Amino acid sequence: MIQVYNPYDEKLVGEVPVLDGRQVKEAMDRGARVFADRAKWLNISQRVEILEQFRKLVIANQEKLIQQALAEGGKPLVDTKVEVARAIDGIRVAIENIPHLLGREIP
Repeated sequence: MIQVYNPYDEKLVGEVPVLDGRQVKEAMDRGARVFADRAKWLNISQRVEILEQFRKLVIANQEKLIQQALAEGGKPLVDTKVEVARAIDGIRVAIENIPHLLGREIP
């Protein structure tokens, strides 16, 4: 486990599991298989719906997210609030732009 400490008071915030090489490879292989099967891809309206629900969830829990980010990062409160607000706005931008993305590559 990787232990995460608050940089301000050095209290333990939480733990994150460590994956070994085999577990990482399995996760990457699983992701590659899902990506390769286009029949399982979500359509645009499904993607937008998921992002809309995610945005609502982040908004509803933004104070908890701010407190967690404060504990993990030790940044000032005002900076942390700005980061969470920008994350919410980033989700909104994704929602607005997904319908217009056609998957074209620009060399």
